[in-house]
Amino acid sequence: MLQPLAASVVELAELHFGSQHLKTAKALTNLARVALMQTESASAEPLLRRALALQEQALGKDHPDTARTLAVLGGCYQGRGDMLAAEPLFQRVYDSRSRLLGADHPLTLGTLDALAHIVTELGRLPEAESLCRRALAARQRTAGTADPATASAMTTLGEVLVKQGRAEAAEPLIRQALALQRQHLPPEHPNIGLSMWHLAEALRAQGRADEAEPLARQSLACWESAFGTEHEWTSWALISLAEVRLALGDCDEAAHLAGRALAIYERLYGPAHAQVAITQAVLARVLALRGDAAYKGPGHRPNRDAAVHRVLMPCAPHTRA
Repeated sequence: MLQPLAASVVELAELHFGSQHLKTAKALTNLARVALMQTESASAEPLLRRALALQEQALGKDHPDTARTLAVLGGCYQGRGDMLAAEPLFQRVYDSRSRLLGADHPLTLGTLDALAHIVTELGRLPEAESLCRRALAARQRTAGTADPATASAMTTLGEVLVKQGRAEAAEPLIRQALALQRQHLPPEHPNIGLSMWHLAEALRAQGRADEAEPLARQSLACWESAFGTEHEWTSWALISLAEVRLALGDCDEAAHLAGRALAIYERLYGPAHAQVAITQAVLARVLALRGDAAYKGPGHRPNRDAAVHRVLMPCAPHTRA
C-alpha cells in the first residue's frame, strides 16, 4: 500500500510543479526509499538517478538534499551486496555531511557507521577498525558511555575485532554493550539480538560453541519476533546457529538451518546476490561433512536443489541434556 501512495505523490509533484522541480526530486527519492523497503532495488535505482541529476543541477553536489539522495542510492547498492559501488557514494555523503553538519551530527555519524560496515565487508579490516573506533569515540562524546547508541558502536567494533581474529579482545566489549542494551532497551529490541549474535560469533571463534549456542538461539528468536521468519537478519541468525550446531557435531540440524537461510535469501534477493553464494558455501560444507553425496557444491544446481529440498524437510527437535 505504501508504494502506490508514494507513486501518487510523485505524480502530484510532476503535475503541480513539473518534472524538473526539486519537490519532484524529493518525491522520487521518497518513492525509491519505499521501493527499497520492499526489496525492489531494481526499480529504486532509476528513480534515485533521476532525483540526483535534478538536485545536482539545481542545488549542487554539496547540499543536504543531494547527500540524502546519494545515501539512499548507496543503500540501494549496499542492499544488493555491491559494496564496491556503495563505498564511494557513502564516502561522498560522509565528506559532505561533515562539512555541512559537523562531525558529531547524528546524520554524519550514521553515515560513518554505514561506511565502517561497508569497509568491513570489503575486507579492509585495519581501516574498518579505525573507522569503528572513531565512531565509538564520537558516540561516547555526544551520547555518553551508557547510551544505547554507544553500545551499538561497541558491538560494531567487536565485530571487526572478531573478523581480525581477535575474538578474545572482542568478547568483553560486546558483553559490555549487551549489558548496556539490556538496561536501556526493551528485551525484544533487535539491537539486543544483534549483540547476542555477535557475542555468539566471538565465542564460536574461540572454540566455545556450547556457550555460543544459547545466544545464537536467542538472537534467532529475537529477530523472528521483531521481523518475521523471512527477513535478512533472521537468515544471519540461522547461519550462525547452523555453524554452532556444526561445531557441536549436529550436521542434520546445521543442514536444516543453513537450508532455511539459503531459501530466504533466494526468495528475497534472487540467486545472484552475494549473500546467496556465501550461504551456499556454508551449506556445501555442512552437507559434505554430513556425507550428502547428492550435493556437488555451488554451481551444480540440479543436485543442489535436491539437497536443499531434503534439508528443508521438517527437522526433528534435537534433545539436549
